[in-house]
Amino acid sequence: MFEGLKGYLEWNSGETGYAEIAMKLGMTENALQQAVYRLRGQFRRVLEEEVAETVDSQAHLHREIDCLIQALS
Repeated sequence: MFEGLKGYLEWNSGETGYAEIAMKLGMTENALQQAVYRLRGQFRRVLEEEVAETVDSQAHLHREIDCLIQALS
């Protein structure tokens, strides 16, 4: 499933192509959208945990993630 969904973690991946991928994975389009939502949430939590190890406060964590997002845009 991850192979089918990993493209939705890419920056500015958009929300297109759910129907085709859902069909390939034997899921409904709604179930696929929920899976993508959960995958993104899990990715966000892991990213925050990793970045938190490099900063000394919660405020710095959010600033560091904001800088990362700007760098990727």
